[in-house]
Amino acid sequence: MTFMQLQKTVDIAFGWPLSKFSAFKVRGITVCQRHSHIDVLKECLNSITTRLFVFNLEPGDRIEMKQDIVDKWTFDVKVEAYMAPDMKNAYPICVDAMGITPPKELGSPREYAHLLQALSDENHEAMLL
Repeated sequence: MTFMQLQKTVDIAFGWPLSKFSAFKVRGITVCQRHSHIDVLKECLNSITTRLFVFNLEPGDRIEMKQDIVDKWTFDVKVEAYMAPDMKNAYPICVDAMGITPPKELGSPREYAHLLQALSDENHEAMLL
């Protein structure tokens, strides 16, 4: 699996349209789309061609994934286990997740936190409209 395929897997699991940009950090090394217009990230491994196995990831290892530089979504992807492929499944797959999926159109994690706060409080100003 490449890092680009990992990005697509997260997008599909969240029900989001495919992201235009993602950057990953693994063991201090950045993996991103090399054609990025963001100067800071030009020194990185190419997410389209770099495969996860080159990092010899073990269960418990983590990958930081930043999506959508403007909205600043950050994901913590944890390697849980290596599983033998099941020919009945299409891969890649997401086997587990925590929490509810934030709507992509909300924008930023801050706006998502505001939505969760409003939903948990029937007297919240956003709920009184």
